[in-house]
Amino acid sequence: PPPPATAAARPGSRALTDVGGPAHACPLCGGPNRCVAAARGDFAAACWCEAASFPSSLIERVPEALRGAACICAACADAHAAKKRDAPWT
Repeated sequence: PPPPATAAARPGSRALTDVGGPAHACPLCGGPNRCVAAARGDFAAACWCEAASFPSSLIERVPEALRGAACICAACADAHAAKKRDAPWT
């Protein structure tokens, strides 16, 4: 199977400013995603999300217009993982 997707926009995908919302806001909850790339405006520095994995079931919850354009925050990623641990059949 393909590797899990990361939530950060990547070089070669849409630019950080190509979407209607700010790239520093989580596309699920609207809270700060603490994305280093969004804060800096480039991908020169490492971000916490690069070491994280985001299952397709979480990525599918992101509105299509924001997929690949803004990072999911750690709180949403953690909540999704906890939900999957508590109910792995869903």
